[in-house]
Amino acid sequence: MHTSSPAGNHSFHHRNLTRLEPVAVDDELLAAQIAIQTATGQTPRYFRPPGGRYNSSVLRIAASRRLITVFWTDNPADYMLFRESVLQARLLGRVGNGGILLLHIGVDQTIQILPEALRILRSRGFSIGPVSMLLKDIR
Repeated sequence: MHTSSPAGNHSFHHRNLTRLEPVAVDDELLAAQIAIQTATGQTPRYFRPPGGRYNSSVLRIAASRRLITVFWTDNPADYMLFRESVLQARLLGRVGNGGILLLHIGVDQTIQILPEALRILRSRGFSIGPVSMLLKDIR
C-alpha cells in the first residue's frame, strides 16, 4: 500500500460544473488546485467532478489543468447516513475488482466501519490503495 498519493481536485465550491460557464469552471478548478497545494504541498493530479456531473467542456478544462478525470465504480452512498450495519453491507456488496469506492470524509458511519470493511476486503484478496495504483500500467 502506498503511504502517499497525489492529491485530488473535487472543485472549490462543489457546484454542478455543467451549469457554469467555462471560465467559472476553470476558476473552480484553479481555486481548488491552489487551496490543496497550499494545504498539502501536493499539486492535485486527479479530478472528480462533483456528483459525477460533467460535459465535454468540463473534461476539456480539467485536461487543460493537467488533471486526470477519475470516476467511481462502487458507491455505497455513505452520505445518506445509513446505520453502520447497512453501510457495511452496501460497501461490501458493491465493491469489485479494480473498483474505486466512493466514500466521503466527515461521515461518522464510514469512519466506524472502514477498519473492519478493509480487513474483510483484504481477506477476500483485494488490494487497497490510491487511484494512482490503478494507473501505474498506463503511464
